[in-house]
Amino acid sequence: KGKNRVIQTLENAVKKLKDKCKSAERVLASVENDKNNQTNLIKKLNHQMNIIKDNVPKERKRLLNEMHCLQERVRNSESGMQRLTEEQQKRQQQHITSNGMNLHGVISTLDAMKRAQEQTLSALRTMEDGMATTA
Repeated sequence: KGKNRVIQTLENAVKKLKDKCKSAERVLASVENDKNNQTNLIKKLNHQMNIIKDNVPKERKRLLNEMHCLQERVRNSESGMQRLTEEQQKRQQQHITSNGMNLHGVISTLDAMKRAQEQTLSALRTMEDGMATTA
């Protein structure tokens, strides 16, 4: 009976060791699976990083080009605005010149009317003088 008990105890110990081995093998397989997943993730991340590294200079160049185009449009707008203001100034100057010429014409007309009025007054005085001497 003592031998059977020893054998039974040994069999139980062997069974427990086998269970622990299976458990350890499962843990090891899980760790190996995790390691493979991480390796695959690292490969994907490296691939993404390479794509980004390739695209960054292209994107930078595209953005710089877009910025230059916008700056050119701003310069064109500014020079267009300047031309507009120059044209407006030119038009205002033409209006001022035209108004000045019109005023000059009005003044000349007024001067001519004043001279005519003075001549008329002078003629009237001469007529008065003549009438006074005949009377």
